[in-house]
Amino acid sequence: MSHRVGARLNYLARVRYVFRGCSVLIDERDRYVETRFLDDSKVGSTPNVDRHSLLVAAELGYDDTWSMSRDHELAHSWLAHMEGLACSPTMWRLAHPERSDVLSDTEVAEEEARVLSFQRSLDKVAPRPWDMGEIPSDHGLPWGDESQPPGADRRSIG
Repeated sequence: MSHRVGARLNYLARVRYVFRGCSVLIDERDRYVETRFLDDSKVGSTPNVDRHSLLVAAELGYDDTWSMSRDHELAHSWLAHMEGLACSPTMWRLAHPERSDVLSDTEVAEEEARVLSFQRSLDKVAPRPWDMGEIPSDHGLPWGDESQPPGADRRSIG
């Protein structure tokens, strides 16, 4: 489902998770995840369907790469939140490739290993911790409009 705002096409986000320093938007229909930061930078992700990604998904206990990819992008922000950080340092680096004050390659690899380990531990049929925890989510929000629609349950994580 999409709608037009002005001359720009906007896609409806099925869910938006609002963390202290970023929002993670999930579009289930188009299988797209986007992490947006307070400075308007963003990182987008779609699932890979190559042989390696299919093998990693299976190793982590997933039936498909979309479920793995969706959980992976959210897990970066969730684990950062659980560590008291405003956002994932790895996702921040991806959104700011020109900056020199970001994680090193070694630190990125360490965060990736933590995220994959966390994913491996998830019960794939149970609700995710970000759905059960204190992270607010909005359903059916326009991608291009960060304002809160009437009646939406949107809280901030501080």
